[in-house]
Amino acid sequence: MATQRHNILKSVCLGECQSKDLPSELDLSSISTGMNRLWQGSIRNIRHGLVTEFGATLVWQRGRLRSTNVVQGESNTVALKPQIHRGQKFVGTFHTHPYKQGWLGIAFSGEDFATAINLRENVSVVHAGNKIAALIRTEISSHSVDSNKIVDLANELVWRYSNEKTPFAEAVQKMNIDLCVAYGLAYYLGKTDGRLTLRHKP
Repeated sequence: MATQRHNILKSVCLGECQSKDLPSELDLSSISTGMNRLWQGSIRNIRHGLVTEFGATLVWQRGRLRSTNVVQGESNTVALKPQIHRGQKFVGTFHTHPYKQGWLGIAFSGEDFATAINLRENVSVVHAGNKIAALIRTEISSHSVDSNKIVDLANELVWRYSNEKTPFAEAVQKMNIDLCVAYGLAYYLGKTDGRLTLRHKP
């Protein structure tokens, strides 16, 4: 069973997993300690009203998923610059989503979707404090997207759901699912231990 889970994770990370074969659960626990550490770094000054986004490159190396090349951003953005070295295969990126208001569970933005699609990330992960979310590329995912278009669409969807008195974090989750439907991505969501559950299969 462990070998089977490892092989499935490998196929997802290397972009070899067909939509029909996506697992019901995705185990990212091998990088959860590092993700949680960066989250703590993101909010270490929150009592002073300051937060910082952190990001990292996800690679497949020596038979496992790893995070590397950690970069520090600003309060609401981080420039993700994937760097791949010898013996590594590009998987995707990871970043944190802290808010100085203390909001939790705010998953991907429209800009995050554009970055994941245009960088051809197989796996894109965001740590939202109390949840971890992941976008997974499949054989039917879009190869590129107009960044401005997807950002405008994301903002429109969040505004629409918020006007329906949906809590902000939930409105963002709904927007995430809608964009996954539109652009052929799979969506996983789970706790900070890195064990995620499939919420949408394209």
